Amino acid sequence: MSKKVNRKVPKLRFSEFEGDWKFGEVSDLISSLDAGVSVNSEDRAANQVEKGILKTSCISNGVFNPTENKVVADEHELSRLKAPVTKNTILISRMNTPILVGANSYIEKDYPNLFLPDRLWAAKIKKINFPKWVSYYFIRNKVRGLLSSRATGTSNSMKNITKNDVLTLPVYFPSIAEQEKIASFLGAVDTRLSQLRRKHELLQTYKRGVMQKLFSQQIRFKRNDGQPFPDWENKKIKEVATINQGLQIAISDRFTHQVKGSYFYITNEVLKPNNQTRYYIFNPSKRVICGKDDILMTRTGNTGQVVTDVDGAFHNNFFKIDYNKKEINKKFLIEFLRKDTTQHKILSLAGTSTIPDLNHSDFYNLDIGVPYIEEQEKIADFLTAIDKKIEAIAQQIELTEQFKKGLLQKMFV
Repeated sequence: MSKKVNRKVPKLRFSEFEGDWKFGEVSDLISSLDAGVSVNSEDRAANQVEKGILKTSCISNGVFNPTENKVVADEHELSRLKAPVTKNTILISRMNTPILVGANSYIEKDYPNLFLPDRLWAAKIKKINFPKWVSYYFIRNKVRGLLSSRATGTSNSMKNITKNDVLTLPVYFPSIAEQEKIASFLGAVDTRLSQLRRKHELLQTYKRGVMQKLFSQQIRFKRNDGQPFPDWENKKIKEVATINQGLQIAISDRFTHQVKGSYFYITNEVLKPNNQTRYYIFNPSKRVICGKDDILMTRTGNTGQVVTDVDGAFHNNFFKIDYNKKEINKKFLIEFLRKDTTQHKILSLAGTSTIPDLNHSDFYNLDIGVPYIEEQEKIADFLTAIDKKIEAIAQQIELTEQFKKGLLQKMFV
């Protein structure tokens, strides 16, 4: 019986290519890892004529954001800048949190006024390789995992990788012709993603602009018979809603497993960007309950953030807003709370301490313009229609991202 040969080829391959991919190390792909320097900077982004130094946050989910930088204005510090951001390089985070260390992104064009800090490397690609293909190799979850596993450091909040950690990573790679073909195909998917993200961004901008005009009454709806609605009434939040505050739950009150009669304990962690809600089970005698029809709003920390469609108990970091359904439409109230001017007002009321804290009386006395309930419903329906379009684009983005992840897994060894 012949022995089965384990060929080193990807699961998904263009038909014109054959033969095993070559085995080597990342040092076969890149010629150098160049870092910048740490300099004193101001806490604002550089404009078009100023010079800026990148923040490590400039890399997120494989995407480079050049606006994540700090301006360097001091003449002495300007003279110390080196390693400008250049086209066809790959930025790699060499020092970051355990999750973000090794994060990387491809640079599509030159940024002569932006410079690397000491915590970022620019990987220079050898001419025998296609730069974009190498970038796709680096953003794969498998490679990110390898880099993260090699990171060291005594602090749980900050880890480091060395140049050797990167350069000695094992890699299978094809000819430059096949590299270019793969990169071109994946690039088409990236172009589609960019178009969808841009459309998503434009819709969100459109909604913000429309909301400003709706709540300032520059745009008004009319009755079904074409007649105008009555003028809006100027009220306080306390005239249309009441609030309840959750209870502080001690660690000893939490359970590690579900028990009969327990309730979900909802913390500010529901607001984290990764959208992963964390629940704790705790003693049912110590709870304030919210239902899916209720509105929760953070009163401390990231104050003013609105959470809806949550069923369970909630922490004292939240206000539960019980609104008068005859006076105000739920969607209208939510959009009022989320609009920019309301958010700025809430933040100012919460104060400037290390942990902002919004008290009951300040929130109750917040001014709100209240239109006739039927006009509220028309406003709510209009904004909901925009939300559905935004959500549809968000779903397309998610599906396309998943498709890309599948390709990255199948088109590489």
